[in-house]
Amino acid sequence: MKRSNTSNTERRRFLVYVTGDRIGDGLLKYPVLKTFRLAVPEAQLIWVTGRNPSIFKRRLAPLADGLIDEIHECCGLGETLFQPIPEGLRSKFDVVVCTESRLRAALQLRRLSTSLFICPALRFRLSARAPQTDFIAASSYERFRLLMELAAGKELVVEPRIEVAAPFVGEAARRLPGSHIYVGLSPGAGGASKRWPLRNFIGLGRLLAKRGIVPAFFLGPEELAFEAGIREALPSAVFPERMDGSAMEDSPMLTIALARRMAFSVANDSGGGHLIAAGGQPLLTLYGHTSANKFRSPYCDHYALSAEEKQYRSLEELTLPMVEAHLHEIGFLSPVTRALA
Repeated sequence: MKRSNTSNTERRRFLVYVTGDRIGDGLLKYPVLKTFRLAVPEAQLIWVTGRNPSIFKRRLAPLADGLIDEIHECCGLGETLFQPIPEGLRSKFDVVVCTESRLRAALQLRRLSTSLFICPALRFRLSARAPQTDFIAASSYERFRLLMELAAGKELVVEPRIEVAAPFVGEAARRLPGSHIYVGLSPGAGGASKRWPLRNFIGLGRLLAKRGIVPAFFLGPEELAFEAGIREALPSAVFPERMDGSAMEDSPMLTIALARRMAFSVANDSGGGHLIAAGGQPLLTLYGHTSANKFRSPYCDHYALSAEEKQYRSLEELTLPMVEAHLHEIGFLSPVTRALA
């Protein structure tokens, strides 16, 4: 990883603790981390996960380069009350940020040697600083921003955007030529309860195709088996992430670049949906019983349609006509229709 030119004697050590982070978590945290490093250039940032791995050592490693100095994964901190402090974390930190509200995690992290402890547990009663706004009602992105503002001791004015290298932008333009209008469809999710039925995504693709719009399906590794059935039912569909098996196809940057070429997208609550949101184009996310507000993306005009808010028992009860009507209601289809006229 790249290092700051500031000498080690001048650097301030900031430890940030999370239980773990998947791709959606990492994308929500990234713009805050980037702004924090600009606001506190002398910071040495140590990222610690208690139970699960960090996406910043995996698919989002390119984004972490130059932002995070050290990553300590699955160290056990915060998981059991009497977990020994790992040897690599026994030195003094200027600031420790525990992002978890669990009391057990807070008590464990308080054992670290630090001049300033930030933690939302017990409504910040264990924390040296507390925000002036309603932390509980805030989205995950806003919560992390508030915590890092407390750590920095100053306001962080975040511009949520991911810079995508020119080769990915060019490859996206090659795969999705500008002669068509594209709408992204992302039918995957981490669990069955979070998936709007695939038949409905195919039905939505047919409605779009009748309007002259090209349905672009974004499929994660667990949804690749969907492709054959979608192609058979919807011949006009394209699958821009998987076209030639090139090395670029393993990078989330290609997905973000492709998402920027969408007029809008419709996705389940998933990591793939967060990647599409990072493209900056309008997005409608379909939620079952997960919180629409909690996972709202800062990157785009992000709309939600929630089964729970409509008092439905499952996401399957959101019908295709309901979703189509909602797309009209929020104005997604109108500008696309005008563009085709």
